Amino acid sequence: MTVSKRNSLCGSSGTATASIGPEGITAQFPGLNGRWSLLPDAGGKTARVRLVGFMLDSSAVFTREQ
Repeated sequence: MTVSKRNSLCGSSGTATASIGPEGITAQFPGLNGRWSLLPDAGGKTARVRLVGFMLDSSAVFTREQ
């Protein structure tokens, strides 16, 4: 699967190959964009988005509204 990133404060646009593993769906974008992961919970209502890069390990939980 291929994922894309739009131009933002975190770096330029680009695409990367995504893989599914124990950390959920992960993608490593080129340059200093770090490794992004998306891990949905079992109930499907929330997911944790995580960015790991040089001297950075940040995550946030997002909730789906229905």
